[in-house]
Amino acid sequence: MFYGSERLLYTRINPLARQYIFDKLERRFQYNITEIFNTLDFDDSNIDTWSTLCSQLSNGIMSIIGHINVDDFDWISDFCSTYQVPFLSLTNNYNDLKNNFSISLMPDIIPALTSVLRRYQITELVYLYDHTCGAHRLKQLMQVQVSNSTQYLNILSRFLDDPDDAYDLLQNIEIITNTPTRPVLSTDSNNKKTTGRYIVLDFYSFDTYRIIMDKIKHRGMTTSDYHYILLS
Repeated sequence: MFYGSERLLYTRINPLARQYIFDKLERRFQYNITEIFNTLDFDDSNIDTWSTLCSQLSNGIMSIIGHINVDDFDWISDFCSTYQVPFLSLTNNYNDLKNNFSISLMPDIIPALTSVLRRYQITELVYLYDHTCGAHRLKQLMQVQVSNSTQYLNILSRFLDDPDDAYDLLQNIEIITNTPTRPVLSTDSNNKKTTGRYIVLDFYSFDTYRIIMDKIKHRGMTTSDYHYILLS
């Protein structure tokens, strides 16, 4: 089940790779597996989502693979728990998993980001995002920020509204990260503490990454002082 054009995120996976997984499941569980795509508009009042799900169950659906908004995860997770239908999420919902019938196929990247921050003793970063999924990960990072699992960390979050009109936003990032007394990066292997401008990019689509990176290059924000971390 997919919302609007998000079906492309799944169909982008190599068909041979998908078929390989299906063949393994068929041999192990002796099921006949067939892909059935449903593209839904959850905002359309004329569509009864519950009836659609129940209809799929009556047709012998054994699991649901979906790319959904984090705000919609609770109700579909409860549905799968009630009817014991495995739900494979294509989004990062680790903190929202409440039963044994839901699992996320996306790796949890916040612990990896936290490890990088601790290892290099990064105390300030800019978090640039453009979607609710990015806001969800930002919330996870802020929870780490207030815990004792990491050193002092100053997070400067910025929301990207329009990637085609991002020059003012990039200029703002350049200004707020411009510290005149910023020291040079340390190359001493015994001293892991590094300084510079650390910018996390958490965007919903590859096209946004391409557009923003082109604008970053155009603004000259590519010197050795800049360090970009791409989360998705």
